[in-house]
Amino acid sequence: MALNNGQVMQGEILGTDGKTLTIRVSVGAGQAEVPYPLSSIQSIRFQPNPSTQALLDSINTKDLPALQKIWESRLPYLTLPESDSGDVGLRYARLLLSQKTKKAATEAVAVTKQVEGSDWNKERRGEATRLRLSALAASGKVEQAMAEAEKLQNVSGGDEVALAATRVQTRLVQAELAATKLKELETEWPKWDQMPDKRVERTQLLNEALDGFLFPSVFHPELTRLSAEGLWRATELYQRLNRKEDALILTGEIITWFPEPDFKAKAEQLKKDLEKTQSKP
Repeated sequence: MALNNGQVMQGEILGTDGKTLTIRVSVGAGQAEVPYPLSSIQSIRFQPNPSTQALLDSINTKDLPALQKIWESRLPYLTLPESDSGDVGLRYARLLLSQKTKKAATEAVAVTKQVEGSDWNKERRGEATRLRLSALAASGKVEQAMAEAEKLQNVSGGDEVALAATRVQTRLVQAELAATKLKELETEWPKWDQMPDKRVERTQLLNEALDGFLFPSVFHPELTRLSAEGLWRATELYQRLNRKEDALILTGEIITWFPEPDFKAKAEQLKKDLEKTQSKP
């Protein structure tokens, strides 16, 4: 932890009351609990912890309660430079969304809104916006999410990288909205293939979803994390549609070209599962 006066402090963070932060520091042969006003702190950095990192890397929803505790303990430091609180919040929100329930999606909306509004890191705030819109759609508020996504699409000005990222994020949101509507159509009209108008609507939604998910990797491969996420969303959609060959191809692209940690492990595991299924007589 760095203070505004240039002093650097190391110790165990015991907590905060919103105005001061108390840490336990070594003093001579003993220890002392020292409070520091939050206004006096220039930046804060949490030391890597293997057990904490394992939870942050987890894709198992059984770890949600433990990850929630980490998020709640880091939340008070969201505004402090160098804090990884926002990253913890986004990881927690993604794991919530992996439950694929409206209740979990609503919780993810609240988490991403906090990161979006208070994180010290501008790039992470932008990522939180996109994830919040995805969570909104997953919670059932598809039209609200679509309206906000369209506003983002009209963003102009700013540097080219930021603008590209915003547009890519918007395409991913719109793709996820299309995928949500596609699933709703198939649920409401199980015999859609026997209804010409529903068959046309389904095809349009499917194409819109896939085009959006694949857009980052085709047009902005330099945005590696967004490209990996888009490919993984397309893979999940192919899986749901039982298009295993297409899903297998995309897992290979993630592993080879966009091996982002959040998606590489999932892609490798799915690739093994799909290849095992193909090898069965």
